[in-house]
Amino acid sequence: MENSKDKEMKKFKLSNNGVAPKLGNYMIPKNIDFKVAVDLGSNMGLFTKKYHNKFEKIYFFEASYENYIKSLANILSSGIKNSVGFNLAASKKSGELLKIYSHSNGDCGSNSIVETDRINHNDYHMVPSISFKDIFSLISEEKINYLKIDIEGAEYDLLMKADLSNVECIAIEIHNLLGEDKMQEIRDKISLTHTRLSVKKAIPNIRNEEATYVIRDTR
Repeated sequence: MENSKDKEMKKFKLSNNGVAPKLGNYMIPKNIDFKVAVDLGSNMGLFTKKYHNKFEKIYFFEASYENYIKSLANILSSGIKNSVGFNLAASKKSGELLKIYSHSNGDCGSNSIVETDRINHNDYHMVPSISFKDIFSLISEEKINYLKIDIEGAEYDLLMKADLSNVECIAIEIHNLLGEDKMQEIRDKISLTHTRLSVKKAIPNIRNEEATYVIRDTR
C-alpha cells in the first residue's frame, strides 16, 4: 500500500519532469558546534527536514520563488519550528535584482542566476540578491557553524571575496558549468582558511564536485 510519503514524492516528480528531489553528499563532522546552520540553495527544504533536530537554528535561502514556497510548505507542514527562510539569491552584492532562469531540462533544482547554454532564457523571474557578508547581518549571527552551498554556479561570485573565517564547516557543490579554472579558484579560496575533509570529485557532464571543509585551528 502506498504511504503518504510515497504519494508526496510521486506528486513532486510529476510536477518536475519526473526528476525526484535529492540532497547532496554532505558530511557533517561530529566535532563542530550544532548551533547555526545556513542552507544556500534550499530547493525543496530537504536539508532542513533531515537535520532540523541536529542544529539549534537553520536559516535557508532559495532564489527561485516557486522552490522557496515549496520549501516553506514542506518545512512548515512537517512541524519544524527552528527554521527561517528567505527568498533571496546569494551573490557578490546585496540589493541587485537578478534574473533566475529555469534549466532547459525542467529540473527545478537546477534553476540558476548564472547565464549558460543550459538555461531556458525565456523562463525567468527577478529576485533580490544578498552578499555573503550581509547574510550574517540579516540572520543576526556572528558565526555560522555549518554552511551548505548548492547555488548552481553562483558560488564563484559569492565566495571569491568573502571572509570565511566565521564559518566553522562548509559543505559545497562546485558546479562543472564554471569550468575547471574557476572551480580550482574556489577550492584554493576555501583552502586558505579550511581543510578539506571529504570530496566526491566532479565528472564533466555527469556530476558536480561535492566537498566538505572544516576551519583550521588558528590558536
